[in-house]
Amino acid sequence: MAARADRPYPPDWCDDDTMAYLLDMGKSTFRDYVNRGLLPKGRRIGGSVRWSRHEVTRALADLGGPAQTRERSDPIMEAARGKKEAARRGTA
Repeated sequence: MAARADRPYPPDWCDDDTMAYLLDMGKSTFRDYVNRGLLPKGRRIGGSVRWSRHEVTRALADLGGPAQTRERSDPIMEAARGKKEAARRGTA
């Protein structure tokens, strides 16, 4: 379930659907980043797993180092960079 439109602010603790929505990424991408350790794991609260919006925001800020470091940690960016380099060499 995406963030409620009638809520004037995002919740502090979000499920994976809402967290992905707030980060403007797909739910599977959000889960992949969590599984790879780029984002913190959720916590079980009652019968649901929730993520702290503040912890996720801090983790994203920590990932904001040099662009090369970010690109190497993301396989999508690695693949895009490989195609770009191949195009520059004329082998794409």
